[in-house]
Amino acid sequence: MAKEISNLITFNTYKFERGGLLVDMFNQFNARVGDQGTELAIQWETSKTETKINLKERGLHFFGTGSVGQYLEKLEDGTGFKMSADASTVEWEDKDGAGSLDDGITIVKLPKQFFPQKGIFFGYFGLKDSLGNIFTSVNVWFRVLGGVPTMGAAIPYFVAEFDEVLERCNGKIVDALAELREKYQAEVKKNEDMSAETRAALEKLAASVGAIQAQIDAGDVVTRRDFTQQLNTVKDDTHNAIANVTSGAPKPIKDLATLNATYPNGTEGFFVTEDGHKYAYQDNSWKDFGIYQANGLSDEDASKLNTAYHHAIADGDPMNLIYNADLLTNNLTGWTCKDYPEAISFDDTNRYRGIASIKLTQSGLTESKYTYAESDQFKVVPNQPYVFNVSGSGLNTDSSLNTYSAQVFFADSQGKILDGTGTTNQEFQTDWNILSCSGMVPATAETAFVRLILRQNGTVFFSHPVFALRKTAPLTTDDLLPIIETKKSEAINDAHKFVTDNQIDIPQNSFPSSWMVADQRVSVQNSIITIDNSNGADTDYVSCFSNLMPVSSDRIFSGYSLKTQNCDGVNSYPFIQLYFYKSKDDAVANVNSISQQDWHWFTTTPGLYQQNPVVSENKWTDINGGSFAVPKGVNYVRIQYVLKGKGTVYFTNLSEYNKGVSPEKFSLPVLYLNGNLSTVTKDTIAKAAFSYKDGEVEKDGYLTIKWQGASSLNYPKKNWNIKLFSDDNFSEKMKVRMKADWANNNSYMLKADWIDATHARNLVNADLWKQLTLSRAVLRNNPVNYVQHSDMPYVDQMSGLDVKHTIYYLDKGFYGKTATVSFDLTTDSAGGDFHLVMSHQAHDLVTDNIQSGTHHYSQTITFDEDKHPDEVSRLSMIVNNYAGNFKLENMALVLGDKEIPDADNPVDSVTKLRKAPNAGTIQGFPILLVINGTPQGLYNFDSKKNNDLWNVDDKDPKNYVVISDAPDGTLATDNPQFGEGKYNFEVPDKPTDIMKNQFTALAKFINSSSDEEFKAQAADKVDLMAAVDQYLFNSYTTMIDAGAKSDVYITYNNGKYWIPSFYDFDSTWGLEADGSAIDDRYIMTWGASPTSSFMMSKLQIRVRDNFPELVKARWNELKDTIFNPAHITAMFENYISQIDQHYYELDQEIWPNIPSLKTTNRRQLQQFIADRWNVMNEFYANA
Repeated sequence: MAKEISNLITFNTYKFERGGLLVDMFNQFNARVGDQGTELAIQWETSKTETKINLKERGLHFFGTGSVGQYLEKLEDGTGFKMSADASTVEWEDKDGAGSLDDGITIVKLPKQFFPQKGIFFGYFGLKDSLGNIFTSVNVWFRVLGGVPTMGAAIPYFVAEFDEVLERCNGKIVDALAELREKYQAEVKKNEDMSAETRAALEKLAASVGAIQAQIDAGDVVTRRDFTQQLNTVKDDTHNAIANVTSGAPKPIKDLATLNATYPNGTEGFFVTEDGHKYAYQDNSWKDFGIYQANGLSDEDASKLNTAYHHAIADGDPMNLIYNADLLTNNLTGWTCKDYPEAISFDDTNRYRGIASIKLTQSGLTESKYTYAESDQFKVVPNQPYVFNVSGSGLNTDSSLNTYSAQVFFADSQGKILDGTGTTNQEFQTDWNILSCSGMVPATAETAFVRLILRQNGTVFFSHPVFALRKTAPLTTDDLLPIIETKKSEAINDAHKFVTDNQIDIPQNSFPSSWMVADQRVSVQNSIITIDNSNGADTDYVSCFSNLMPVSSDRIFSGYSLKTQNCDGVNSYPFIQLYFYKSKDDAVANVNSISQQDWHWFTTTPGLYQQNPVVSENKWTDINGGSFAVPKGVNYVRIQYVLKGKGTVYFTNLSEYNKGVSPEKFSLPVLYLNGNLSTVTKDTIAKAAFSYKDGEVEKDGYLTIKWQGASSLNYPKKNWNIKLFSDDNFSEKMKVRMKADWANNNSYMLKADWIDATHARNLVNADLWKQLTLSRAVLRNNPVNYVQHSDMPYVDQMSGLDVKHTIYYLDKGFYGKTATVSFDLTTDSAGGDFHLVMSHQAHDLVTDNIQSGTHHYSQTITFDEDKHPDEVSRLSMIVNNYAGNFKLENMALVLGDKEIPDADNPVDSVTKLRKAPNAGTIQGFPILLVINGTPQGLYNFDSKKNNDLWNVDDKDPKNYVVISDAPDGTLATDNPQFGEGKYNFEVPDKPTDIMKNQFTALAKFINSSSDEEFKAQAADKVDLMAAVDQYLFNSYTTMIDAGAKSDVYITYNNGKYWIPSFYDFDSTWGLEADGSAIDDRYIMTWGASPTSSFMMSKLQIRVRDNFPELVKARWNELKDTIFNPAHITAMFENYISQIDQHYYELDQEIWPNIPSLKTTNRRQLQQFIADRWNVMNEFYANA
């Protein structure tokens, strides 16, 4: 395998021990500032024999951490560098282990945040286990120069059950002889170019020196010294004046008189007055430098706008109007304690669900007095229902008068306090309690504030106060575009390439997927931001903010479309601003905003402001935005959209991306095929040569190809199965890893996506299913085997000793209970002894002399309570003084005093699926397919259904996968039929009768068991939560094939335990099976009703009917996370945005009869997802 991976770097942790070996990675690894997805392939070895570390068996994955920036000096002992103070701290971890492969290889894609600035990276790469324990690490350094880095490795640390090994590294730097040689040759050439004519000219010039000196002596000319002195004086004055006028952001001020009064002796920078003139201090007075291209804001207006900004972004949650509710500023900004200011403090220790708290402490009060923390006021909407809650915990009380509570107060436009509501008084206790109240916002209320109250004495902690308005009507798409906290939304907003496509959507863009909307006059719907201040005043500033977006270049470029209504361009006009930040933490707190850059001020009057485009009323205008320099040290940008004054403005087609990025950056990979494909059918293959090009990556070889699918065979644009080969005899398989986290394979599929014009449903939904798989818990009944991975123990031959050590990790549910441990030990000779021990237990569980043959052992033990809950628990089988072969099988630890020989741990099976590429669902990316020089349009290059997809061993008879390959394959039968078009074994190719019988037993149980039997036994036979996810996914996405043809059933233990999954995700979100129409009736009629069996498998129906509490709980868990409409819409947005406009146009030109061309697009997807979410959520709210 290692030979097939280019640029493979080897770290041998044993060999690093002597002398600090430096690994030269100059020609193996390339990185530039801002590189995204930089692939790094490392092979991890240990011992003198270069043994490859078995990553999968030990559950190990890659991690890296360190600093990037300039270094001050190299440490004298050669072990590292002293980094400068402004170096950036970076870290990344492959937590799901997707990049951990066979042969000790990790392949990861480092994100652009790993290379934030020029200089060097100094830190370490290593391996961790699933519990976060460091298994091994290697100090590394490399240069980040915007080009090819020089990289070295030093001082690994090996941490397991051995002593730490310290190593040293002496970095070697490539000398600069080549650079000196170039400089030398340049000087030689310059001297050689001096011609005879040049020397003659010099002689003539020298002859004139005498005459010129005579003039100087006579005082007819200025000497060079005098001239230089006067010139420098002029240059200094000019430089200072220009610096004042051009440096930094403009400072707004009312007028020149105010400027003279405020700064009579001048100050640095330049100011813009309300009439648009630009002033700077020069020659002891304020000088007018003409009209500035943007109006400045007075201090008063700027203060208003800054306050609106704070309240818009501080918490990032439109469903919580309280400013700084979660104390993300790490202080009490937005909170006061008026009567007892010393009683309030920020508390970072007592947290509720990870959120810091507001601490109130009081003592010495002899009567019933109150101490309270009061929030800043926030805007509310009259006559709207609201809910308020806060978590509280109390300490230190000796009186029943000491209680805590919370209240809501409202105020009208004059600031008069109106009646409010409050929570009940809560007696002190250390557990967190939820205080809650609700009601209707008074008709005359304009603002509200909350009080967190301590009565008399004691200490109380308040955390996560929430005040939210609740609409009486169903949620709209506007409501469902949430404002996600910066730290939670970066992944959603990481793509910033924008396309326009009249067929796929009008307008098309990949503008940030969530917005900071804290004003009722702002709405975001169908990719359009609307700011409606038609009933406001000319002095108003109404705005919203984009989510935080990463910046990776020196300049950014903007573009958008704009339409205004009733904006006169003088008193009312829209504008856009940029806010730059060094870090996400700065952005959340809105501190250290490096600079603000005005984008554009718009006017409807030509020539009123310099360089302003003319915006016609009630007409969309496309704005070719400007290019703006990104300040040094900036890593993030946020955009503010503002309407000043009365009127209405609409923004859309918003875009922001790095200037100068070539179109090739976003061009799709191209697969060229050359050969005779005229005889291809589903059963008849053809052979062809291929060439694959993806930027600078090229692969050439040969392939076999045939049609793929069933109903799709009737479509004009075919799906293809392909197998890659290195030779034209088609005898040597070409196994390639198309992406870093893919399996190494030679079989792939080219999917036409005929029914889906967006080409996005199948792969986006597959990734959504992956997220469900990785997020769900495992339910199981007793008896359960508390031994994890009982068929894959870690076995180690202790170095230099005749000791063999086998380790099993344990779930902890047996502590404090009686349990039975049992196992089989097989040896080929007698001699020595064994000891079965457990961590944190003083005595052996089982011990005996080793005898030849197979022997069964069983022992019942009453375990103490777990005294080390934060530490790993494990069983260890230690074999001493035995030189032969030994094998452990059927290791089990079950509750009770009776042995359960076939006990199984479902976690073992689920873990195997989670470690599969993409957690057992297809992977893919869009390409352009060209056959014999003729473009065939857009395809998706997908992974194929095989053993690698599900991480099953096709050589292990306990591993098999069944797919219901028929329209009626719903498991509603006691006797399933097997074969093509029926129930089909994907793995293995030739199933045994035992395999068929095991699946038949599953079908019979699902179809014919009583409700009582199903409730009692389902969790032991199937992954119950996976079945719940199947039902919810089917219900939410309206997945036509989810009841039959797309169902997958996986077992890793010979049919004892099955995991249901999905494969084909095309016909979803209202799209009919043939793509001919969008059926909006599915929004209301799909199988969420308890009485409906529409497009449901028998397993999904039985789970819904027998475990309704699990279904409802899972929906409530997912509705605001993975199933959040904004999250799903962003996934579609990001995928579609990979595909440039001309590819869609080409695809539609080649295939003009794509059935969903005029029915599905981004807007249809977004609206259907939101509408279906409403129906689902209303159903489960009332279920």
